[in-house]
Amino acid sequence: QLTGIDWDISKIRIAQNCPLKQDEITFFASDLKNYTIEKADCYILMDVLHYLTEDCQTAILKQMLENINEGGIIVIRDGNPELKRKQKRTDLTEFISRKIKFNKSENHDFSYLSATKIESIAANFGFSVKKTDMGGKFTSNTLYVIKR
Repeated sequence: QLTGIDWDISKIRIAQNCPLKQDEITFFASDLKNYTIEKADCYILMDVLHYLTEDCQTAILKQMLENINEGGIIVIRDGNPELKRKQKRTDLTEFISRKIKFNKSENHDFSYLSATKIESIAANFGFSVKKTDMGGKFTSNTLYVIKR
């Protein structure tokens, strides 16, 4: 069973009508801030967290760490503000994406959890984090793989 969540209903409609979609895959619109994190083997947050406040990001990550099944994995892709020069380019791409209405956001300011903060939160729950630079020379996008 795979569940996909996005608060942008137009993106949910596209996903629901994908010709490759199988019955075990469901998509629905929901605001992650109000979503109850259920037990799972894997959570994937792709370019999501920076749309939320730092407090909300931290709360969601902690809920996932509390609910991940034994042997499970959490994958996060987001900007890393510790890469200051590349972060400016990430901010620019987000600004453009929102301006052309590809990405929608209630929050006018982006908030990125640092790699250090993600590692610290994960460590407090007994997890380790492997980081991979996904932005190359241009953006601060980082892939975090969190597991015990």
